[in-house]
Amino acid sequence: MAASTTEFLQRVNTDPDLSDLRQLCIDTLLACPEERVFFSDRLGRSILVSAGSLAAMAQGGIAADAIGKTVHEMFDDEIARTAEIDERHILETGETVVGKVRRVSIPGHSDMWMQTTKMALRDASGAIVGTFGISRDLTAQREAENALAHQALHDGLTGLPNRALILDRIDQMLARTRRNHGQCAAMFLDLDNFKDINDTLGHHAGDELLVAVADRLSNALRPSDTVGRLGGDEFVVLVDGESMTAGPEVVAERILDVLRTPFEITGSPVPILASASIGIATGTAQTADQLLQEADIALYQAKDAGKRCAMVFAATMQTTAQVHRQLLVDLELALEENQFFLLYQPTIDLQSGEFRGVEALLRWQHPERGVIQPDDFIPELEASGLIVPVGAWVLEQACKQGAAWMAAGHGFTVSVNVSAMQIIRDRILTDVQRALEVTGFDPTLLVLELTETTLMHDVEQTVSRLELLRGIGVRIAVDDFGTGYSSLAYLRQFPIDILKIDRSFVSGISDSNEAAALVHTLVELGRALNLETIAEGVEDDAQRLQLQAENVNTGQGFLFSKPIDVAAIDRLLFSQVA
Repeated sequence: MAASTTEFLQRVNTDPDLSDLRQLCIDTLLACPEERVFFSDRLGRSILVSAGSLAAMAQGGIAADAIGKTVHEMFDDEIARTAEIDERHILETGETVVGKVRRVSIPGHSDMWMQTTKMALRDASGAIVGTFGISRDLTAQREAENALAHQALHDGLTGLPNRALILDRIDQMLARTRRNHGQCAAMFLDLDNFKDINDTLGHHAGDELLVAVADRLSNALRPSDTVGRLGGDEFVVLVDGESMTAGPEVVAERILDVLRTPFEITGSPVPILASASIGIATGTAQTADQLLQEADIALYQAKDAGKRCAMVFAATMQTTAQVHRQLLVDLELALEENQFFLLYQPTIDLQSGEFRGVEALLRWQHPERGVIQPDDFIPELEASGLIVPVGAWVLEQACKQGAAWMAAGHGFTVSVNVSAMQIIRDRILTDVQRALEVTGFDPTLLVLELTETTLMHDVEQTVSRLELLRGIGVRIAVDDFGTGYSSLAYLRQFPIDILKIDRSFVSGISDSNEAAALVHTLVELGRALNLETIAEGVEDDAQRLQLQAENVNTGQGFLFSKPIDVAAIDRLLFSQVA
């Protein structure tokens, strides 16, 4: 609009037949409240100023009486010098300065962005007698553009730099480090228990925790360091220069230390502890993506080492990470291609020696690596969330086999391990009901085994779900009892039927007074709560005899049988009948 207005005024200014129109245009422009219109003589003195200009100057703290004054009398030196250069150029050349955008700083006021077009003011003979200009306030537009740019480069929840800005900062950091022959590091951090918080307290509480963590991280580091959020509960910290003097491990320890103080979160009855794991990559990488990848690999190693710790990337970790990625790919295929299978370990009545039931145990027949033991892949199933569909498959297969044994005249219990993830995602009741419906297995013969840790996760919800399961006839066992952190007071709240005494206590029962005393206490606890007791890991007769003496109901272990396939269970059943 400014350019078209300028062309029109050039015509009005030079055509003598349009003198009345010229005056009308000038009057209209001067009265316009939005446009800042001004006329100056050859000495730079204001001769006419629009209402919009007067209002803007008054708002900016400039004296409203602008007539006769130069820019040096109205604005600071920087603005005045720039305006004077433009006016001198116009007066000397007659050229028009079109659409120049400048930031105008007025003391005590917010900066303004102005777009100005200036041209020569000529008399009837065409001689240049001054300058004419129109300015438009672009401040709101610039602020909107800056807000959009900020949103594109910052996390909407915490306000921290996002991945795009982090990658740019890493590029700058790596270039600076190479130029100065210094050191730098990227730290990949995530919260160890964040998903639990989201699941138990809701996403609002999770978001509140993320904001609080972001604030603590920012306050714990130097202003020159960068804290960013990549998404979810993943944060990145970039350090170089003086921050690297003591080494990145010291910075990481400071980060872990500031997170040790519990967080007060709305909706949580108690303060929340938020531990973190940190992967550190030093600035030997060539690119930002490579540095982040190395920090991510180190983070995985830190979690594998027990969480709540920091580890520095080493080249040997690359191989481990590749194996891990391949394992996840293989696990996805394993369920689709029916590579999983079940073995069954018998449970035996310790008093009579009779067969009482089986525990279904998951195994993996890898097409290239052969049979993979559960310790080598179940943690990955848990971490990836694949344990939920795999757990549902195990339930259905175990119930299917249990129904086949029932049909053959062998009605005994089938125990299935249930993960915390299956309970948290509230799929367990649906999965159990479906397995029972599809297979026709007797629900009273199905036992679900949960660890103490799983029980203690969101106690109220867990109790509710277990009561629903017991309502359809399923029995509940606490697996590895004695190794978790549940108290006796909590234990009484849960609708459970069986205590499984962990093998670590059973293994020492015949030669350790402490282990024997613990087993005795657990058996007495079971008796007091009217619970059946099962001893895991029974490996020799000495253990069996002492467990018999303690009146443990049932035993399970290599003394009786290792985990075996269906055909071997059938032979065992046949031998007992015979």
